[in-house]
Amino acid sequence: MLQPNSFRFVATKVAVDGILFGPLDLLVFFTYMGFSTGKSVPQIKEDVKRDFLPALILEGGIWPIAQVANFRFIPVRYQLLYVNFFCLLDSCFLSWVEQQQDAPWKQWLKSLLPLKEQKGQVDKYSPNLVSSFFYGLSNYCGSTCKKQVKCGKQP
Repeated sequence: MLQPNSFRFVATKVAVDGILFGPLDLLVFFTYMGFSTGKSVPQIKEDVKRDFLPALILEGGIWPIAQVANFRFIPVRYQLLYVNFFCLLDSCFLSWVEQQQDAPWKQWLKSLLPLKEQKGQVDKYSPNLVSSFFYGLSNYCGSTCKKQVKCGKQP
């Protein structure tokens, strides 16, 4: 059994938060924002494809630090308040990311990934399994929209 506040305990909780809840939160957020603004499903898929990876990369540098501090140093009775404060800031940040559309910084972040987009395949020499998974997810989310956007047809 893991001891509370031990390195393994904190690392396990932060890893579960980052691997499971982080990507799911982003997917739900961008999908909900699309539906709440009246966008169609293909438009939402294109938005998720555009915004998911840049937001995941940026949040991947913020949330682990916030969660390590939360699980290691914040008393249990204040952890909810602490996390809710960061969730408020995160919602503001994600709204800003969503409003940026095709900002150059998003393209720059995506260019840092060691992935090849030829024929929907990931670079077989890339050891980064997590990046490969998220590339596949973003490719899946946007694969049906690519032809529609290029030819200008709406479903």
